[in-house]
Amino acid sequence: MARAMGSAAEVSAAAHLPAWEGRAVTALRLDGFPHSVEARTGTLRRLIETLEILDDGAQLWDAIRHAAPLPADKPLWRIIISATRAPALVAALPDPDWLLDWAGGLVWLASDADPQTLRTVTTAAGGHAMLVRADAAVREAVPALHPQPGPLAALEERVRRAFDPAGVFETGRF
Repeated sequence: MARAMGSAAEVSAAAHLPAWEGRAVTALRLDGFPHSVEARTGTLRRLIETLEILDDGAQLWDAIRHAAPLPADKPLWRIIISATRAPALVAALPDPDWLLDWAGGLVWLASDADPQTLRTVTTAAGGHAMLVRADAAVREAVPALHPQPGPLAALEERVRRAFDPAGVFETGRF
């Protein structure tokens, strides 16, 4: 994926699914005029020996967009991180189900790992984790958004109170 993203092929999207239809898949998308796509596909073929072309990858990209390959019975996390740090993050967590999007900068993670541990590992790797989906008990106990560092949280609170001193728009959701 890194080789393709660093090439002149102008890859418009890149993702990695460790389990898609029974195998690991690294997906690269090329957009544009047919002749341009054909020429850039040639560039990728020279870089990547095992390149497989899909005529219509809409189902795959839709599955990636919605994190559909991940189990629905585990909490779903959306982790934004430097693409170079994503593999180490995934390896540091106990038995996660995952997929990478944004060339590795977005990790979709389905995991029963302790939320505090998950966020600590994510923070140490320079990222942040948002809880997207979980059962009611987890959602009640775990804030959806990654906690801000102290000074930033204080600044955010002052700005919020300046614009909404009575707390009218405070929903309590986050």
